[in-house]
Amino acid sequence: MTDQNRPEPKFDWFIPIDGDGAHIGTLRAERPPTFEYLRNVVETAERNGFDSLLIPTRFANGLFEEGAPLAETWTTVTALAAVTSRIRFLIAVRPGFVSTGLWGQMAANLDQISGGRID
Repeated sequence: MTDQNRPEPKFDWFIPIDGDGAHIGTLRAERPPTFEYLRNVVETAERNGFDSLLIPTRFANGLFEEGAPLAETWTTVTALAAVTSRIRFLIAVRPGFVSTGLWGQMAANLDQISGGRID
């Protein structure tokens, strides 16, 4: 395969809806998942040429102590799509969390709001 035929590399990241920080093993996120923080993550990724962002779907914070803050996936990604223009979003869906019909409506609406940037 020649260099001309190689696809351009894609760079992806994730949206830390659990929060994050510099240290592992802490009970609370050093950077909680506020909308302002998540917006900063997404805008920084978009500005630096990342192609897409993965956002998980869950009902409890899976990284920190029970009761730690968690940003709800669909509302968060819809708001983030509305304040960005190029970056794409990949929503990790857990089967059974949301009915198939409702999930389809949510994904179609989000795809419309984002201008077709949902993978």
